[in-house]
Amino acid sequence: MTHKITSEKRLHPEIVAVLFTGLLKFPMMDWLNYRAFYIVGVIFFWTYFIYRSYKNDPKALERWGIQKKNFRISMWSLLPFALIAIPAILFYGWQNDTVSYNWHLLPILILYPVWGTFQQFIVASLVAGNLKYSSGAQLNDSGIILFVAALFALMHSSDWVLAAYVFVMEVFFLWIFLRWKNLWALGIYHGIVSALFLFYVSGRDLFQELFTVFNA
Repeated sequence: MTHKITSEKRLHPEIVAVLFTGLLKFPMMDWLNYRAFYIVGVIFFWTYFIYRSYKNDPKALERWGIQKKNFRISMWSLLPFALIAIPAILFYGWQNDTVSYNWHLLPILILYPVWGTFQQFIVASLVAGNLKYSSGAQLNDSGIILFVAALFALMHSSDWVLAAYVFVMEVFFLWIFLRWKNLWALGIYHGIVSALFLFYVSGRDLFQELFTVFNA
């Protein structure tokens, strides 16, 4: 007697793309320092993915939080995180003499929210969103938040101070996102606060890092 498998458990293409994007980060950014190539590549790939998904399903943008709805309340809800994090970052930098008036910070504060938005799209919209709305999901919101925040922190495990910051940030961000479903607010706060953290706590000049490969 033979049995045919009528259904197979397969990874959703979105999740395959997320896994590939995450794994590619280690050789491209951490080992080879090709940060600019990786970031630009990720932005172009996921922009095309969003465009194609929207053409096939116009409701996809709303599902992912790419909408004006709840933007204001999301910004206000995330403000306490910034009001605690930014003074703490500046105080740490002042105590450790890392606060300086480097002009490199200005373009990073303008550009990093774009990169922050794409990171939050992958982490919040796709990973957390799929876990929440998947028919086979076994986690409640708290479980999803902790699990996804831990995964995102693991992606930054080369710097455990940064990883701890990322975990706390993402717990707060996912809590707001699952409630109000607005991606833009997450991207703005991610970009501004994280840029300051990397400059003044991690001591990294992101502007210089982006163009390291061209200065070799």
